[in-house]
Amino acid sequence: MGFPDPGPVIAAAGQATSDIDLVISAYDAVRRGPAVLAQTLLTLDHATRGRVVLALGAGELKQLVGYGYSRKDALAKQSDNLRCLRALLDSGGEPTHVQGEHWRLDGGRLPIRPYGELPPPIWSTPGPSWDVLGANADGLLTSLRRHRGGIDGFRRDVETFRIATARAGRDPDRTQVAGVVLCMIAEDDATLKEMMNSRVARFYTLLLGADRGEHWRDKGYRHPLGDSWGYARSAAPGRATADELNAAVDQVPAQAVGDLAFFAGTRDRVCETLAQYVAAGLTYASIVDYSGRIDSSLAQNARDNVEYLVTELQRLPAWSPPGRTVPAPR
Repeated sequence: MGFPDPGPVIAAAGQATSDIDLVISAYDAVRRGPAVLAQTLLTLDHATRGRVVLALGAGELKQLVGYGYSRKDALAKQSDNLRCLRALLDSGGEPTHVQGEHWRLDGGRLPIRPYGELPPPIWSTPGPSWDVLGANADGLLTSLRRHRGGIDGFRRDVETFRIATARAGRDPDRTQVAGVVLCMIAEDDATLKEMMNSRVARFYTLLLGADRGEHWRDKGYRHPLGDSWGYARSAAPGRATADELNAAVDQVPAQAVGDLAFFAGTRDRVCETLAQYVAAGLTYASIVDYSGRIDSSLAQNARDNVEYLVTELQRLPAWSPPGRTVPAPR
């Protein structure tokens, strides 16, 4: 809530660019109903000349609890929202009916037409059932390092998503799979070890290491705040004191930084790992090198590392589904 609304920002970016896709990642399904999301999405579709993508998530406590919203049943709201969004975007402007548990459509119309031949894509974060995702989502958005099962689990879920999409009568070759890539890059072991031992890196690991504390046990660790703790479900201002958080950070081993939260190593080593995810079906990557956040003197190195990874990954002869057919700018 302390950041600018991405909608107007993307509209402005759409006027200043011509080729890149612009992804809202991710709008929550609690504060914004499907009709409002569809209206915003199609407006941005025109503002960007057919280059906007909406990723939908269940929302995080820190954006909700302090502003009068409840995260109760957020996942069910996400599923309903996906179904309603799909129906609105595919309705051709006709009255639309969807009976959901939390969100529903009772004949509402969305006469705004897409900029191109197809409506803008909807991605979803993991959580809804595969049947809901296959029938309604055009892509998945996940955090790669924390994805359950590592590269094998990621590959399995990509295939499961494609199967569910085909089962719903939709084209799996049009699906996309996006991954948030949190990395910590250094070209020498001493610098990398120092970063992984830092309290900043261990604090981020405490927050972002897995969806739930119990998942730490998959890698042989114990979450200091308990098995039920999760960033999206538990992290919000005032939910823990500085003393409690400092005590928890003290219990995060440096080794857990690379095992749970970050792709850590040289940029070539990180690139080799990410190439495996591309081969497993990754088509988009949002890459952030946290080394500049840990040591401000490394900020330029971090920017260079991200540019290097982007350049190298774009060179890979990877499978990539066809995108939308978008008319020339007008």
